[in-house]
Amino acid sequence: MRLVLPGKADSELVFNAERSYYDQPLNAGAIVFAHQRALMHEKTAVIDGVWSTVGSTNLDCRRFLHNHEVNAVILGTEFGDRMRASLCALGDRPAGTGGLASAS
Repeated sequence: MRLVLPGKADSELVFNAERSYYDQPLNAGAIVFAHQRALMHEKTAVIDGVWSTVGSTNLDCRRFLHNHEVNAVILGTEFGDRMRASLCALGDRPAGTGGLASAS
């Protein structure tokens, strides 16, 4: 599993809280990349190269019930391949310790 997560945030408190959860996926073998070029708000995923989602919705009940956010879900390998290529094009460079890498 590869995760591309924000390397910058507009709130230091939120940024540090988010980073406190990195140990679990890292310990499970995931590689975490910190995107440095811009503030990252989109939520995208590609699962098994077939199921893709793009949008702004956080995965919690409050967002689904009360906010007007939306995600598109696209099934198919053609789109999945394009999404994977787009995410990989962010750049994957080791950033130092703990398996954390930098997408800059």
